[in-house]
Amino acid sequence: MAATLEHTQSPNVLYPIHSTSQSHPQLQLTAPADMTDNINSEEYVTLSFKLMDWSHMDFKRKLPTSTSIITIKDIIKHHHGSISSIVICKHSFEEKNELHNANATLKFYGIRGSPDIGNAPCVVLYYNFKAVESQIDPILMC
Repeated sequence: MAATLEHTQSPNVLYPIHSTSQSHPQLQLTAPADMTDNINSEEYVTLSFKLMDWSHMDFKRKLPTSTSIITIKDIIKHHHGSISSIVICKHSFEEKNELHNANATLKFYGIRGSPDIGNAPCVVLYYNFKAVESQIDPILMC
């Protein structure tokens, strides 16, 4: 069954308007124009990660503003290794600036970017963490 959908009074609701077969339905969905405009409008930002008290571990990454905080914490873990209790702040390392909601995105926290990844604005994120304590006996490491 080939069917097309169109929206009527409600711009976000799609209704079937035509079908040609009853055996195996296949729907062709068309989204309203205002929904498709946002698909290619991803914004990018260059994040400058600044580790508190040790500038030798600072690094940068270009990411979309739709990136979640949990993903950013994973990037930091990958950069450092066995760490835990990651705290991320924007503007300055203060409790009021902490990005604590792991599922929230950069855009949710007011970080705006540019659709042109080459001209992505730079935003500084300050972070700190605790090293995971090893259960290995130091004598065995010799």
